[in-house]
Amino acid sequence: MLRSEEEEFVVLTTQKQMPRWLRIVLKSLAALLTLAIIIAAIIGWRYYVTHRRLQRALSTVINHEEYVRSLGGINAVSDLIIPDAPENWRFRYLSSVRARKSLVPPTIRVKTVAYDNFEARVRLSVNGTLQFRQYQLQQDQSWKRAPFTATEWGKERSIKASDDVEIVYHNRDKDFAKALAREYPDLIKMMPEMGLSPGVKRVEIVPGEFGDLIQLSADGKTLLLNSPHVDLIYTVPQDISPQHMLKLALAHKVIGDARKQNAVVSALPGAARVQNAIDDVLAWRWATGEISDDTLSVWARTLKGRWVSPVTGLPPNLITQLPTEAPDAAARLMMAWLLRKEGPGALYDLTKQLPDAHSWDEAYEGAVGRPAFLVERAAALVMRNPDAPWPDWPTLPPAAPPQTLTLLSTAPDANGRLLGQLATGEVILLQPGPDVAFTMQDGSTLAYECVAPGTQVKVKGAWLDSDLWLQVNAIELDQAILPLALQTPAQDPQTFAEAWRYQEENRTGYTFQLALVQLFPGAVVNAIAHPSTIPYPYPPTLSRIPPLLVWQQKTAHCDRNWMVAYDPGQGVVGAWLAPKKTPFLTTAIRSTAEDADILLMTLTGADDTRLYRSGDHHTLLPVSPQSYPEMLARSPARWTPYIDNADKTLQVIDAISGKLITLYRPAADEEIVAIIPVWGETEGIYYFTVRHRNDAVGPVQVKRVSRLKPGQATLAFDVSPRGAITSMAICPDQSILYGYRIPASPRDKSILRRHTSTGEDTAVSVIFDELFAPIHCTRPPASLLPKSGEQ
Repeated sequence: MLRSEEEEFVVLTTQKQMPRWLRIVLKSLAALLTLAIIIAAIIGWRYYVTHRRLQRALSTVINHEEYVRSLGGINAVSDLIIPDAPENWRFRYLSSVRARKSLVPPTIRVKTVAYDNFEARVRLSVNGTLQFRQYQLQQDQSWKRAPFTATEWGKERSIKASDDVEIVYHNRDKDFAKALAREYPDLIKMMPEMGLSPGVKRVEIVPGEFGDLIQLSADGKTLLLNSPHVDLIYTVPQDISPQHMLKLALAHKVIGDARKQNAVVSALPGAARVQNAIDDVLAWRWATGEISDDTLSVWARTLKGRWVSPVTGLPPNLITQLPTEAPDAAARLMMAWLLRKEGPGALYDLTKQLPDAHSWDEAYEGAVGRPAFLVERAAALVMRNPDAPWPDWPTLPPAAPPQTLTLLSTAPDANGRLLGQLATGEVILLQPGPDVAFTMQDGSTLAYECVAPGTQVKVKGAWLDSDLWLQVNAIELDQAILPLALQTPAQDPQTFAEAWRYQEENRTGYTFQLALVQLFPGAVVNAIAHPSTIPYPYPPTLSRIPPLLVWQQKTAHCDRNWMVAYDPGQGVVGAWLAPKKTPFLTTAIRSTAEDADILLMTLTGADDTRLYRSGDHHTLLPVSPQSYPEMLARSPARWTPYIDNADKTLQVIDAISGKLITLYRPAADEEIVAIIPVWGETEGIYYFTVRHRNDAVGPVQVKRVSRLKPGQATLAFDVSPRGAITSMAICPDQSILYGYRIPASPRDKSILRRHTSTGEDTAVSVIFDELFAPIHCTRPPASLLPKSGEQ
């Protein structure tokens, strides 16, 4: 039923009103709600302002930190990190600073900050990758870096990368783990082509700030891979993301461990370096898709514009100018060029060629159908401008006829080139190929620095630039010019004798510096040679003919030892390079076998001792045991004197028949002291010293005996006071020049004396800390040398 307006008015005006207290409560609640909203808004605004201020402050701190790290500011680290940081973490932080030196600071954007008035856990973007760090507020209200522990990383999960490989991760690394699971099978498929078998079965992603990128678990069954969401120590150019860097570390570890089990064995020089470069470049390809230009630039900058062959390594002239890793960088550039030009199959094929190839040309021909030097030329072009479009295969140069030329330089320049001069007088550049060795006629190799400019060589090759630049495919030693250290002059007409000088290097008397010296009247001593080992002077077959001296000589940067034959009247009359495996000269004898004046040398190495004879073109030829007696029969070294330890007699033995001849049997009251080397005496005459058996400090006598008249020794002269005779040289007037060492305090005395046929015995000089052993006397001293010490 409808109500009238009057009735409606009566109803409204007659309803009961709300109690007053309730109205007060409701108004109070409304006021409180309004106040709460206002307070909440104020607090929210203050929190927002504080958080934004904190973000800006930390952004400033972090950007400054990255700038200092890009400068490699080791000394500023104490201003960046908390003072009580754990030592291990501090050390790793320093390593990260060193690793980032010269790299462009990353783009940093702070996303969120969890702040508790003391610690700030920062979630930030570093070059687009999410990363977490920890900073700590100091008393001076500054923020400093603190160690970050990866908590709240999510639940542990796992995913299958293949039927055999499992990847374990936490939720925070889910995207990285899934991407790794998708791409890991490609690495597994690539390894058999490299001749490898993958061994890893389980990969676990474990975050650790500044920790190792990858390591093996304690039980050896799991590879522990770091997380891309913590700060890492960069081991590669910074242009790649943390995800790519971790994948690269994983590839290096998997391939490296497999390579240890399946190493490529090759006789080619530098094969291990090239194989490592192949593995490295293929690892880069899997991890990053391709090798970036920035990475190539890093490898190119390592070479500093100077190409170094991976085959030969650093030449001696560049050792102080380029880092030791320069040949490795060159190998990576070569393999990177092959990868871009020919694809991964070329690198697989090159790996397969290495074990059986006899030369690098054979290896590259089998892999890509090109000689080795073309690959090096292309890589050298990349080195000079890695940002330019990559070059095509260089063209083959025209062949040049074999020719003999003179080396004008024997130290390769920065690009491995030498200067040569043709018979026409024209000067050309020589560019030896990567596996072209400097060889001798016996096929052995040597370093270019073993010879001096002026050396004649025979070369084969091809012209690179008209007739001015020769690509050398073979270079053989023809006639050497000896290094300066071996160019010992003949005897000066003004000298009266030559001697070995043993100069003490310390006061113990056991360390000597050896030199061949010429003795001049007036106390002048001129050193003309400094042998590396004790020499072997042997008297010739005829009386008073200057002796032939043979010694071993080392020269700078030469990988073999020279054996030098020296005649005082002519200078160096011959020099031969010792084989690398038998470098030490132990004996040398002169022989006239086969109607030729030759030298027989016994050389000792680490494994055995072998006999060689001097040959042409500075080679030493092995001597068969069957022909040795014939050669020895025509040598004065056939008869070797020695003191028998059993009956204390002087004997001589025939090296061919083994026959013994007793030359001298001492009387009951005397004993033989030593056999004296004598130069300039007739063959078969032996000098020795004797003394009274019970008088070790008394004078000694020099006696002489002939092999043709054994037992008939004669007295040569007496020597007083006691001492030791080093050697004797017979002068043309039959006087004897001899060196004599006398023990004295505080230093021994060395006396050079002359004994005449009339019995006169005079001192030529008295010297301390030096010992003279005369080997050649051309004439009696015209006058005595002034004394350089006490008589």
